[in-house]
Amino acid sequence: MNRKKHQILKILLLCLISSKSSASEKELNLQFIRHKFGQNTEDIELFFNSSTVLPGNYTVDVKLNDEVIGRAKLEVSQDDKESYCLKDEWLSDLGIIINRDFYNKYFNIKRECYEIGKEKNSITTFDNNSQIFSLYMPQAAYIKKGNTEHKWSYGDPGFNLNYDAYLSKNDEDSSIYGNLEGNVNIDKWVLYGRGYKYEHDKFTTDDVTLSRAIKSLEGDLIIGDTYTNTSLMDNISFYGVQLRSNNAMTPERRGDYSPIISGIAKSNARVTVKQNGVVLHSELVSPGPFHINNVRGIRSGELVMTVTEEDGSEQQTRIPVTFIANLLSPGNYNYDFGIGNKEATWEPDNIFAYGSFDYGLNLLTLNASLLFEQHYSNAGIGAVGSIGSLGAVSVSGNISRAKNQLETDQGYSTSANYSKNVGANGNLQIIGYKFSSEGYTQYANFDYRAPRKDKKEKERYEVTLTQQFPASNVFLSVTGWKKFYWNDNSVTGANVSYTQNFGTVNASVNGSYSRGDGAKSDYMLGFNINIPFRHNDRQFYSNSGVTYNRNSGIGFNAGFSEDVTKNFNYNVNAAASKDNESVSLSTNYTSSMFRTSASVSKNRNSTNASAQIGGAIIGVKDGGVMLTSMSSNSVAIVQMEGLAGYAFTNGVESDWRGRIAYPMTTYMDNDIQISTDKLPSNIELTDNVETIVPTNRAIKLQKIKYKNMSRHVLKVYDKNGFVIPMGTAVKNSNGEIISFVNNNGISLLNIDKNDERVFFGSCTISTSGLKDNLSEIQEVNCE
Repeated sequence: MNRKKHQILKILLLCLISSKSSASEKELNLQFIRHKFGQNTEDIELFFNSSTVLPGNYTVDVKLNDEVIGRAKLEVSQDDKESYCLKDEWLSDLGIIINRDFYNKYFNIKRECYEIGKEKNSITTFDNNSQIFSLYMPQAAYIKKGNTEHKWSYGDPGFNLNYDAYLSKNDEDSSIYGNLEGNVNIDKWVLYGRGYKYEHDKFTTDDVTLSRAIKSLEGDLIIGDTYTNTSLMDNISFYGVQLRSNNAMTPERRGDYSPIISGIAKSNARVTVKQNGVVLHSELVSPGPFHINNVRGIRSGELVMTVTEEDGSEQQTRIPVTFIANLLSPGNYNYDFGIGNKEATWEPDNIFAYGSFDYGLNLLTLNASLLFEQHYSNAGIGAVGSIGSLGAVSVSGNISRAKNQLETDQGYSTSANYSKNVGANGNLQIIGYKFSSEGYTQYANFDYRAPRKDKKEKERYEVTLTQQFPASNVFLSVTGWKKFYWNDNSVTGANVSYTQNFGTVNASVNGSYSRGDGAKSDYMLGFNINIPFRHNDRQFYSNSGVTYNRNSGIGFNAGFSEDVTKNFNYNVNAAASKDNESVSLSTNYTSSMFRTSASVSKNRNSTNASAQIGGAIIGVKDGGVMLTSMSSNSVAIVQMEGLAGYAFTNGVESDWRGRIAYPMTTYMDNDIQISTDKLPSNIELTDNVETIVPTNRAIKLQKIKYKNMSRHVLKVYDKNGFVIPMGTAVKNSNGEIISFVNNNGISLLNIDKNDERVFFGSCTISTSGLKDNLSEIQEVNCE
């Protein structure tokens, strides 16, 4: 059907539906629908989907200025064609108190409601497909209640097991690495653990904990393998019981700082970041420079980054990290209390207890800490103060007493740090200084059974600068440190990273320097450039770089990659240095159930091949067990039972039971919304947007209710053979109005397939004999 005919037909149909002429007027002959329109059902489908919302009662998700605020029953009448009329009570139940003076002239006295959409700066819309009612109101028009905060969701009983298996083989031997991380949730408790195994080593577990989030305390109760979280002492891992505050629970204190950790991989390598023996982050990287900026759980102290190459060789880099505790608002506080042992034993001689407390005053935050056990004690005080636009300064002091089997040491440590966070660009500057007397001992280094260590830190200087220049698409990061020891040794180190975008082209320069314990200095400098390009309507990405290392000299690498589909990509890379040349090919594939990669490389001495598979196995009460390629701390299982193979949310197709794993951000509003355009046209949602605020590692089953509809164009006759009068309400078996009879007895109906009968005034018809299509008018008799 050409465009002109389509427009004429739609005008005629709209006239038919909205006509207010009497039954005595000349009737419109709709027989052309059967003979002409039925040849192209897309035309009538388009008309049906874009028609005006029919009067009736709807359960809708309500948005205010694009923010989901709740769900409510919405009654639509024939008088709502120009503007929806909303009662004051209906708005108030959603947490909206309107400014009556602002909307006074739009108050409908007869209906006792406000026609908000008639105000020039306000809009009310209802999307019948997605069942979303949207309000757009200027700030002066309403007050939003503060008591509409969504409740935390601890989720449902279930488990979430993330797995990662890695196999590598070269000409001489092979190696296998496996990693498991997961949690089991029962009520409000979470049992979490992770473990890994190398081929010839036994399975090792880390961080096995039982925890519970406590909203009234804005903190977590943790039992098991955990770590201290104090602002005045180097943090340590321990086995025990801990109660500590959690800034993620309070919006005004969210946002851990994560330093940029950079380096250069010679092959497909695994990068592992540890602090005090605890693995904080582990991931596979491709050959060339890498940047990691999403490591969480870092505290003041030293990071150890290990790069493990394909051939098994390792390179370690030690990175000191200093944090300045955030200035707390007056009355706010952070706390951390615990009791336990640095080792997995409960021998009375080795049990320690500690406490840390930070409290906010006007322009000042006070810090205090205390740790003691039978052979060791440590106490500290500190303060963080604002100096206005110049930034913030912190000072602190600690004293310690350590007694081993041979002697007793006593000493003190002082530190001063300066921090400045500049503007909206997120620029951060930290200058730190720390002095420790010869007798001062950190508890992380204390062992009652061993003599004191000769290598004790005396002084430490640190400088960190991150700077963004948005106008030039430039990011700069510089870190430098120097440590002196009481045995006259010293360690010096520095890292620098510079990145700039030139349109779609990305260029970066990375450098590092280190020298310590009388060894020769070691330094590295690298340049890398990434250029996207198209060839034969295919998108490619090139990557090339050059590096210089004092030990290995100059090295070159070049490669390109292509995203063949949204699920599959490959990368080809070549590298050369004075000692070696290599070429490699790697592929990555992600399905809805798992993700996998494989690579093969050849160098001057050997051929290496590797393969990796990973994903998650998630089980939840009443939702069953599913496989997914998605790994997330907190997850929702969104289910539309019976709808398999539809990407109705998260861009992933549902499994055989109509389930999709949906990643959620902990302690934040997560709006799970169904994309109705991805669903069959006969599906009508009874609810859509669900807002979930998950606790840490929550697993939530979210079943989406929907109706399986049948759609018809009917011409209905009463018992006497006359067409049903225009304007007669059509109701379903629940008594809800679903349509109205139009001119010539014609009705356009959307009927739930579970409804056995439809009522036209005082008479009824059976739905069992109706054909589910809009391509022709069906003539039926009403009983």
